[in-house]
Amino acid sequence: HGARASDVGIESLSDFPNGKGMLTASGMRQHYLLGAYVRDQYINKTHLLSPSYNANEFYVQSTQVPRTIQSAEAQVLGIYPLGTTKKLEPKQVKKAVPNIKIDDLEKIQKELGLDAIIDGFQPIPVHNYNIDSEDEVLGYANCPLLVKDYETRLLNDTFWKEFDEYYGPRIYQKLAKTFDFPVEQMKFMVAYMLADVLF
Repeated sequence: HGARASDVGIESLSDFPNGKGMLTASGMRQHYLLGAYVRDQYINKTHLLSPSYNANEFYVQSTQVPRTIQSAEAQVLGIYPLGTTKKLEPKQVKKAVPNIKIDDLEKIQKELGLDAIIDGFQPIPVHNYNIDSEDEVLGYANCPLLVKDYETRLLNDTFWKEFDEYYGPRIYQKLAKTFDFPVEQMKFMVAYMLADVLF
């Protein structure tokens, strides 16, 4: 995922209107630009993908964490930006109206023109892994040695003490001040979770 708001240490969401743990505007921009790079490489230069979305060529999968879904959506929009979807034929415009009363239908139709959706937006499905297989995507679920090592380190205060001694005087006070977080509660794992925001 791209840069995101922290899950901890945020009392006010004024700087993070999307909420705790969610992608920030910077994170969205990062993934959009990655998508633009992919478009340039795979569509413009090598022609491996069609210029417009084709479900037989392109499949997107994400974990079920909202920020990873947001990241996928932002990156896909860079690959297939506004205006790259196929337009309606003029004879399809009337057929594309559902049989319900829509206020300002004429105005909306005028704004749409022949675009199916405003500005030629192309919805592309982001498929989600089953929650049970999410760890497999992240790479450590099927390795008992790696899981045991991770759990051992996570619970080992001596292991983290070295990190705290090294990083404490260098960044903990700045992070605590930035996030209005009590400096005495600042530990490496807390700093690690806050660091995504400063990406």
